[in-house]
Amino acid sequence: MPKFSEDITDQVIRTPQQIGSELGEVYYIEKDAADELKDLRVEFFLAAKVAKELEPLARKTVAVPEGLDHDDAVAYALKYHSGYRLVEGQDEETERLVLEEDPDLIPHQVVIQVDGNVIDSKGNEHPGYVISKSIRAGSSLLDDERLREEDPDLWEEITEIPNYDYLYALLLSAGVDEDDIDEKIVNSGIERVPIHPDKLSRQQNAQLAEYLYEGPKTKALLVNYAKPEELGEG
Repeated sequence: MPKFSEDITDQVIRTPQQIGSELGEVYYIEKDAADELKDLRVEFFLAAKVAKELEPLARKTVAVPEGLDHDDAVAYALKYHSGYRLVEGQDEETERLVLEEDPDLIPHQVVIQVDGNVIDSKGNEHPGYVISKSIRAGSSLLDDERLREEDPDLWEEITEIPNYDYLYALLLSAGVDEDDIDEKIVNSGIERVPIHPDKLSRQQNAQLAEYLYEGPKTKALLVNYAKPEELGEG
């Protein structure tokens, strides 16, 4: 009959029944706390947005391409100015739009002092908490549609047909004339995809800069123990 090693048996100092009676209670405390945390996160972010609405918000005037109707002009401006929103009441015929910071996408932080201090899992005392709404930048994205329309030659340069070498070898093995393979692949309808920026020349990356925009920003909740100096006690 297999036996547990002495190391394992030394670690098991309580029975499953004893551990389970405690685990069941902690499990549901954690589950309920997770639901409450989720609700409080939403409420904190909303309250932080309202607080920022009461503060002066940065504004800027941006130019949009000619010939766009108002909705397309607004969509263009917001795409290339992540973290901003349209100022209401702007002239719908203008080629310039006024944007201001979106208060929902501005970081916010509060320091909460706790009477009697907070004791962490290691027994260290802290005067309270620092609770922050953090804003994370979005990924850098390529406006593929605009690039294809405005500079088709550059678009051709910085894109490729995925698995081209594999398709070439496959058609060659199928007996397709080597002189006709490239044309068949190009006209196959396979969508071209951008080449990784690391494989492009410095000049190509510089040309692409005006077609890059920041994707959606994301919000994150950060909670840390406060330091005395953060409460003015240092």
